[in-house]
Amino acid sequence: MTALLLLPLDDRPVNCAVPRQLGAVAGEALVLPPPALLGRFLRPGDADALAAWLSSHLDAARGGILALDMLAYGGLVASRTPVTPVDEALARLAVLRRAKARRPELRLSAFSVIMRLTITGHDAETRAAGRDIFRYSVLRDRAERLGEADAAAELPAVEARIPPALLAAYLAARARNHAVNRAALDLLAAGVLDFLALVQEDTAPAGLHVAEQAALAAYARERVADACWRLYAGTDEAAQTLLARAVLRERGLDWRAHPVHEDPAAAAHPARFEDVPLAETVRRHVDAVGARAGAGTTLAVHTFAPPQPDLFEMAPLPDPTWEAALAAYPPRDGAWLARLPAPLAVADVAYCNGGDPHLLHALLDGGRYTVLHGYAGWNTAGNTLGTALAHAALRAAALAGGVTLAMEAAHRDALFTRLLDDGLYQPIVRGWAAARAQEIGASPLNLRDDAPRVEAWVNAAMQALWRSLCARYPAAAQLDRPFRAVLPWGRLFEVGIAPGT
Repeated sequence: MTALLLLPLDDRPVNCAVPRQLGAVAGEALVLPPPALLGRFLRPGDADALAAWLSSHLDAARGGILALDMLAYGGLVASRTPVTPVDEALARLAVLRRAKARRPELRLSAFSVIMRLTITGHDAETRAAGRDIFRYSVLRDRAERLGEADAAAELPAVEARIPPALLAAYLAARARNHAVNRAALDLLAAGVLDFLALVQEDTAPAGLHVAEQAALAAYARERVADACWRLYAGTDEAAQTLLARAVLRERGLDWRAHPVHEDPAAAAHPARFEDVPLAETVRRHVDAVGARAGAGTTLAVHTFAPPQPDLFEMAPLPDPTWEAALAAYPPRDGAWLARLPAPLAVADVAYCNGGDPHLLHALLDGGRYTVLHGYAGWNTAGNTLGTALAHAALRAAALAGGVTLAMEAAHRDALFTRLLDDGLYQPIVRGWAAARAQEIGASPLNLRDDAPRVEAWVNAAMQALWRSLCARYPAAAQLDRPFRAVLPWGRLFEVGIAPGT
């Protein structure tokens, strides 16, 4: 069997290492482009070289999972600037038409991002401007679409705070990206793509994306079958979702997931950076991964007390220890997990941008970790749901076909990675490391020359924190392996879990 090709959104672990890791859970070995072509942080990927790479490799692949933002612009961060002209971005998509013409049997799944409501914040100035741009987008939609007088009154003051060139660039990027999203639907209508996910990056119930979503949905209804496309909140998890969907389809598996919300009333509220109620986001992710709702894997959704808190904005812990985390975070009763039928996929959305230490305690202390087919608690609710469901779907595919030792090891490694990243780094270490970086004059948003020094602090803190968990919980000790915590983009927003010695 030939391999599946993955053109990732960028080179971060969630877009490269994690899809590879989850693919291995079901015995799939993904083929990715050379890392040098993918760029890094503010340096775009080489889109033209990647088009050539795709052209040469699609002829030998059985299918592909494609981030169209990497092909069109050079990655997610590059998609938020208007540097690539629309004609150039659209021309790069032609490589897919040519590949499909050569091999009509080639199955291509793709995702294309509906731009978020702000820009990339890589320093204090752009982060402050980004907040104003986010607010501008929300106010403009509320004023123009909803006719709200208070929004119209506030809008001029917010717009005046934004440098005109920056606002113009933001709006130009939105317009170009919308044209590329329409072109992606054209590829689907022409049979070049077999499935398309239009994924909505960080947003809110009101904003400039609302009209774009409506226009894209209307455009799709005129041209393609409903079964061939989806629109939902998420972005960085999309490759994982499409990988799981492709494997389920290829293997003819009728996988079912039954969502259970810890607090159904909370699920009626949108999670932070999303535009529909949490329950609807859950429904759309179950559908996007290729599952049917029903008895099977229990999707346990650890809900938030509205509005969902954002860990990235919260005060850091004084020390990066497990004891400090359990003391600082409000206790939550984990007994509800014990009542749920196995197997479990746990989506921890109690907080945005990190997991709840008390949920992790309940999983490790109560024995439920042994029946986990997926666990995630990172970034947005959509990110978390996509990862937890993709892992669980691929684990189900492995069990249906027979699990090898390598597949079992990959499953444990995927749980281990999420435990370290979502459960330990994001809620415990990240804020502490950011405060310590600021003490030496470094920006957590872009550490620059201080990145190696701060990375060493992060790795040491993660090693000590993990050792304390292994001593406390036998379930953690069973997952133990050497690792090294790295900062892949030289900033503190995300961490990578690399093999250690």
